Amino acid sequence: MSTVECPLFQKADDWDVLDTDDDHAFHQHILRVAKCWTFLKPYFSSHGYTLYCGVHRDPWDTLAEPLPKAAENPQHPYGRRAYKTDKDGLFGVRCGRVWAARDDRGHDVVIKLICNSDNPTNEYKILQYLNEEGVRADPRNHTIPVLEFLTVKDYIFAIMPRWDEAFLADFGTVVELMHCFEQLLECFEFLHEHRIFHGDFQDQNAGLNIVAHSYKYFALGLRDPAVARYAVYDFGNSQRYSRNVSVRDFRATPWYNFQNVLRIKAPTGAFNPFALDVLSFALVLQRRVRHIENIIPAIGPYFDRLILTDDAERPTAHEALVEFRQILSQTTSSQLSEKVTTLFWEDGKVVAKMTINSIY
Repeated sequence: MSTVECPLFQKADDWDVLDTDDDHAFHQHILRVAKCWTFLKPYFSSHGYTLYCGVHRDPWDTLAEPLPKAAENPQHPYGRRAYKTDKDGLFGVRCGRVWAARDDRGHDVVIKLICNSDNPTNEYKILQYLNEEGVRADPRNHTIPVLEFLTVKDYIFAIMPRWDEAFLADFGTVVELMHCFEQLLECFEFLHEHRIFHGDFQDQNAGLNIVAHSYKYFALGLRDPAVARYAVYDFGNSQRYSRNVSVRDFRATPWYNFQNVLRIKAPTGAFNPFALDVLSFALVLQRRVRHIENIIPAIGPYFDRLILTDDAERPTAHEALVEFRQILSQTTSSQLSEKVTTLFWEDGKVVAKMTINSIY
């Protein structure tokens, strides 16, 4: 389909961002990854997907092409439009394996390189499993849907609706925060019930069903619980174990990818992967939720139990969800309707929105 010399890497892992202090090598790698996606453009077009194109001097700042036009009112599983013109829907590429596109009906999607077709990975197998008809139908399956898998140039790609990062838009009221927390925790209950260890839960791996500008923060009015949905994504470090293992007592030595970001001391020897998932979830969401402790005092001790206890005593995802719903059931409508004037909790300190808003 193209006479241009093929710039593609041989292995899927080679598309990942380089871990290097050499700025020139890093920039050259970014340019090559962008060329790879440009090379694949006609292949995806033949399947009904028009890749976003790079803008300005940064090939990783991308916009939708003028055609096809964006769908006016996309329905689930597609993200809600939080932009008016295409330039307001800029997609900032964070990972060389992921690129945005628009399908021939005007829906914004992302395309993720999963693996080489001759080497199916855990991520590919887990995504297949999560999207089996019966598994996908579970209302707790708040993982990003895969619309289809495509094999292109000996690579397997997953096509998913574009849902932007979960924590960029503004939380207006307490109920919006609680809704987010409950859906994400419910997802971990579901994953662990199916004995799936995520292994990389960080801010950027949770999504909200909106499509917005990647670099515009604190957008208002996007979290109405009646329409807001949250999802966990990126299963590149995940493992799926036998349904017979105990979420309380199981031990293994899987690799995981959040210890540096969340300042987790690396376990020595075998550890309980499900307990570690709960810890990572609690550390991420504590920062995003605990700042409303002045409104809902029970939130503070709740996070302490999730974080400060050792693996053997830490609540499972199911137990954590049950306790959270007990707190929620005792929360008054007045508390839930309170406006959120703070942004995050960090080492016992609360940062107000006005402080952060003045930065951007």
